[in-house]
Amino acid sequence: MDGAEGELVGREHEIALINGLLARARRGEGGVLTFRGEPGSGKTSLLAKARELADDFAVVSCCGVEWETEIPFAALHELVLPFDALHDALPVPQRRELEGALGRRDSGVVQSIHVHAAALSLLLEASRERPVLVIADDLQWIDAISAQALAFAGRRIPYERVAILAATRPGALLPGLPEPIDLRPLDRAAVGELAARQLGGRTLPDAALDELTRASGGNPLAVAESAAHAGDQLWLRGAGLDTPLPVGALIERGFSERLEGLSADARAAAELVAESIADDDITIRRAIAELGLPGSALTEGVDRRVLVGDGGRWRFSHPLLRSIVHGRAAGPERRAAHAALARATPSAPLAAWHAAEAADGPDAAVADALAEAAEGYLALSGSSAAARAFERAAELTPDPDAAAARFIEAARAARYSGAGFDRVHELVARAGGLAVSETTRVRAELELLLLRQGTDDARALFEQMYVLFERVRELDDDLAAELTRVMANDALLQGAPDLVHRSLELMRELPLDAMTDDSRLAIVSELVVTAVFHGDAAVREEELVEAAAELQGRIAAGVSLMNHAGTAALLEGLLWIEQLELADQTTREFVGLARAQGDAFNEVVGLIAEAEIALRLGEWSRSVAITERSVVLSELAGMTSATSQMETIGQLIAGLRTGVTDTQVLDHAQQIGDDWGITIMREYVLAARALTALTAGEPAIAAEHLEAVRAWKRGAGQVEPSIATWPVDLVLAHALAGNHAAARDALDELREHAEQRGRRWALAAVPWLEAILEADQTRAFELFELALERYPAAQVPFDEARARLAYGQRLRRARRRADARVHLEAAQATFERLDAEPWAQRCRRELGASGQAAARRAGDEQRDALTLQERQVAALVAAGASNKEAAGELYLSPKTIETHLSRVYRKLGIGTRTQLAARWGELSNN
Repeated sequence: MDGAEGELVGREHEIALINGLLARARRGEGGVLTFRGEPGSGKTSLLAKARELADDFAVVSCCGVEWETEIPFAALHELVLPFDALHDALPVPQRRELEGALGRRDSGVVQSIHVHAAALSLLLEASRERPVLVIADDLQWIDAISAQALAFAGRRIPYERVAILAATRPGALLPGLPEPIDLRPLDRAAVGELAARQLGGRTLPDAALDELTRASGGNPLAVAESAAHAGDQLWLRGAGLDTPLPVGALIERGFSERLEGLSADARAAAELVAESIADDDITIRRAIAELGLPGSALTEGVDRRVLVGDGGRWRFSHPLLRSIVHGRAAGPERRAAHAALARATPSAPLAAWHAAEAADGPDAAVADALAEAAEGYLALSGSSAAARAFERAAELTPDPDAAAARFIEAARAARYSGAGFDRVHELVARAGGLAVSETTRVRAELELLLLRQGTDDARALFEQMYVLFERVRELDDDLAAELTRVMANDALLQGAPDLVHRSLELMRELPLDAMTDDSRLAIVSELVVTAVFHGDAAVREEELVEAAAELQGRIAAGVSLMNHAGTAALLEGLLWIEQLELADQTTREFVGLARAQGDAFNEVVGLIAEAEIALRLGEWSRSVAITERSVVLSELAGMTSATSQMETIGQLIAGLRTGVTDTQVLDHAQQIGDDWGITIMREYVLAARALTALTAGEPAIAAEHLEAVRAWKRGAGQVEPSIATWPVDLVLAHALAGNHAAARDALDELREHAEQRGRRWALAAVPWLEAILEADQTRAFELFELALERYPAAQVPFDEARARLAYGQRLRRARRRADARVHLEAAQATFERLDAEPWAQRCRRELGASGQAAARRAGDEQRDALTLQERQVAALVAAGASNKEAAGELYLSPKTIETHLSRVYRKLGIGTRTQLAARWGELSNN
C-alpha cells in the first residue's frame, strides 16, 4: 500500500480488533465491527488490510457514493453480485424479491424484508464453503435500504461464519449494532515514522515534526501526502521559515497528479466508473463501447493506480478519487457518461436514473420511466429515494399540471421518509407554482397539513382540512372522501368527539356511488367503525360485516391492496363488534395477500389487527409471534408508530405472563404517541402497565392507571376499549384493592355498556364482578354461574379463567372444596396454556388450601427452560417445517435454526424431529 493512501502506522489496536473479528468468524461466531473517522484517517487502509488478513475468506464489498445515496439497493447490488451462482439455493420468495429488487424481473412490488433475508441467506450459503467477510466503505453514503439489509444481517450472524466490517464518517452507524470505534489521530511518534517512510528514511527535525503533527492533526493521509509533496517545505519549516502547510490541498494534489497523467480515453473511462451506480464489469464495458472507447482505457486507469478491478466490479483505489473525478467533470461529460450507462444498464430503474441525469431538458419518456421507478421504490419502503425520483421526474415532465402532481407525490414520499418541514414545503411550493387544476392545488395544500399533524393545533388543522374539503367536494369525490377519512381518523386519534361527529356527518353526505371501489370501501369502513367506537346511535353494524364480505371478495380476486386506506379501521371494527371468527379469517386472508404482493405496509396493518384478535381469543403465543414479525416489518418500513404499538401489545402479554414489563419500551411508546399526536397510544401503554401491575399483585397501581384511561376515554367520547377488555380489569383492580365504592362505580358503567351495546365480553363479565362484591353467598354463586353460562359465547378465555378463579376462591371459603377444585383446575389449565404463570400460581395456592396438592402442569419445567425463540423454532419444526422453511419464517439462518433446534432437543431430552413432534404435541395438549 503506497503512502498516498495512508500507511498503517499507529493502528496496531485497530488491526488487533480486525484480527479478532476474523478469528471469531472462522469459529462460527460472526459479528460486526465499524470504524469511524474523518476523511484520510485511515479507514480505507484498514479495510484494505482486512482484505489481506482475510485471505481464507470470501470477501465482498461495497462503497457508498454521495450522489447515489438515494438509489435503493445500490450498495446491496455490489454485495450480492459475486453470489449470482447461489441464487438457486434461496427460498422461492427470497429469490423472486431479490431479483425484482435488482431489476432482473418485472416486479410491481417488492417486499424489502424478503430482500434483506435473501442477502443474509446468500452470505450464509457462501459461508458453507469458507468464511465470508463483508466490507462496507463510506457507510454514511450507502443507501438506506442497503444499510438496513446490512443491519438485518449483522443482528443475525452471531452463530455464523460471517463478519461485517464497515467504515463511516462521523454521524452514521448501523442501528442496533455495536457503537463504532473512533479512529484516533496519530501521535507525534507515529507521524514521524510515517513521514520518514515518505522521505526515504530521513528523519524530520523536531521543529518540522511538531509543525507537521500540528498542521495534519494526526491525519494519516494528510501526513503522507504532506511528506511526499512538501518535503522541502518541511525542511525549510524546520529551519524556521514560517510558511503554512496546505494540508487539504496537498491531499487533493497527490490524487490529482494521478488523474492528470491519464489519457483522454482513460479519463473518460474513469468518469464512467465515477458516475456508474452498479459498477459491475459487464455494464461498465458496455458503456465503454457505447462511448467508442478502447478497453485499454480501463487498463490504463489500473496502471495509474486510479481504478481497481475487483471481483467483477470496478472501483477507485480510494473513495476520494471518485469524488475528485466526479467534481472535475464538466456537464456535457457527465451527461455523455450517464447516457452511455443508461443504454448499457439492464436494470430499468437504474437506467431511468442514468437517463434522467443525461437529460438536459424536459423529456416525457424519461420522466415516465423515472416516475415508474419511484413507485417501485415506495413499494420497497424506499420513501427517500422515491421522493428524489418523483422530484426529478417532475422536473423533466413537460405538462405543468402533471409535473405539479409529481411534485406532490415527491412531497408525500418525503413526508413518509421523515423529511423535515422545509423539504416537504419546498416540494409543495414547486407543485403550487405549476398546478393548473383546483384538485391539484388542494392535493398540494393537503400534503402540508398532513406534515403538521401532531405538531400544530389539531382543531385548527381540522378546520383547514374542512376548507379544502369544501373546495373539492363538487370537483373530485375521491379526494373529498380522502379528506373526510383523514379528518375523522385524526379526530379519533386526538380524542376530539365533536370533531369526530362532524366528520361522520360529512362522510354521510358523500355520494358513494360516484366513487371508486377503493374510496367507497374506505369511507364505509371508516364511517361505521368511527360510529361504533363513539357509540353513535345511527350506526348499522351490519354494514361492517357487508364491507368485510366485499373485502374478502377482493382478496380472493387478488386485487392490489395498495389503496385500501380503510382496512385498518375495518379489521379493528370487526373485533369491536365481536365478529371474531370473521375478523380472524378476514385478517389472515388480508395478511396473506399483502405478503404475497410484497406490500409491507398493509401486512403490518393486518398484523396489528391479527395480534389484537389473537389476544382476545386467548392465543397469546400466536399474538406474540405476530408482534415480533410486525416489529421487524414496521421498523424496515419506517412505520414508527406501528412499531411502538406492536411492542406495547407484546409488553402487555409479557406483563400478563410474568408481572414484569420493559418500562423503557412503554416509555418510548408513550413518547411516540405524544410526539406524533397519537393520544390513543396512551390507552395501550396504560393498559399494559395496569395489567402488569394487576398480575404482579399491585391492584391499587393497576386501578390508578386504568382510571386515567377511563377519564381520557370519557373526554374523547369513546365507548369501546381499544385494547383487551380493560374495563373488566378496572372493576377487578378496585375490588382487590379493597375500594368497593370505586369498584361499584366502574361496574355500573360496565353494566350500562353491556346493556346498551350488547357486547358479549361485558355481558359475561358483569355477573361475576357483581358476585365478588356481593355479600350474600347464595346470590353470589348464582351470579358466578350466570357468568360461566355466558362466557363460551364471549370467547374471552382469560377473563373466563379469572371468573373461575374468583368462583373457586369463594367456594373454598364457603367450605365447598370439591366444587371449588373443579373451577380452580379449569382456571389453572387455561392460565398454564396461556403461560400466565402468576395467575396459574394463584390457582395452585387455592388448590393447596383446598386440600389438593397442586403440581405444575406436566412438561411446564421443560417448556419454561426454552427461550421464546427456541419455542418458536420447536413449534415450526414440530409442525413439519424444514430448517430452511423455519429460517424463512423467522428471518434467521438455517444454521441458527439448527443451533436452536439442538438446544431444544437437549432441553426436552429428545433426539429426532419425530420425537419433537410427539413431545410438542403432548406439551401443547397439556
